[in-house]
Amino acid sequence: MSVDSAAFRRALSQVATSVSVVTTFDAEGRPYGVTVGSLCSLSLTPPLVLFCLDHRGSAHAVVTAAERFGVHVLGAGQQPLASRFAASGEDRTAGLVRGERDGVPRVPDALATVVCSRYAVVPAGDHSVVIGLVEHADVTDGAPLLYYDRGYHTLFALGDPL
Repeated sequence: MSVDSAAFRRALSQVATSVSVVTTFDAEGRPYGVTVGSLCSLSLTPPLVLFCLDHRGSAHAVVTAAERFGVHVLGAGQQPLASRFAASGEDRTAGLVRGERDGVPRVPDALATVVCSRYAVVPAGDHSVVIGLVEHADVTDGAPLLYYDRGYHTLFALGDPL
């Protein structure tokens, strides 16, 4: 028995996820970025993270071919960036900074950034699981941008006034 596709999507829309932008350079050396909502830690030793990409998206070929990439966890005020990097058919990379220390395009003011080398790409259904070996991590203070119930949200502490 297979679950109804609409019911499956609705059920998983109830899982709040962080919003991240994955950046790299394409085969011609141009900066490239895409929004992902599937970032997850995988291992502490070695330090690994994972995210998933749809086979049908243009990001799949670019990111899975990249030897190195950055994963930038967006903060509460960065919804426009999330929307821009989720869109297709436009130059999404204006304003990216080439990292001086690590050589990947950087999203300014990200809540956290991990720079990775490609560890593995694992096919899974209509997506691929991209696993990155973390080489460097930067963290700043702030509230995360979240995606929940098909919209952007942010955290508030329990007991804070709504």
